[in-house]
Amino acid sequence: MMLKKNLDHFLNKSGISASKLAARISVPKTKVNNWTAGVAPRDLNQLKKLADFMQTTIDALVFTDLEVSNTSKNDSLNNPFAFEGDFRIRVERISKK
Repeated sequence: MMLKKNLDHFLNKSGISASKLAARISVPKTKVNNWTAGVAPRDLNQLKKLADFMQTTIDALVFTDLEVSNTSKNDSLNNPFAFEGDFRIRVERISKK
């Protein structure tokens, strides 16, 4: 599980303390301190608040090394599954032969 590493990296990079983060996401600071200590989260709602604040998904936050997987220029904790730019999707019916 990568939560501890990703959270530590985010706190160091953003310069925000664990207690300030807890206040901003409305989660008890003991929970955030536990997560930074490596304790697995038990409340998905709290984890969702953290992922939203960090602009990523729960899945990426917990199971992906965001430092390594992300190719974003601006913020290494953006959603690694996000795409930038314009896309064209073409849907065609393929007839059976």
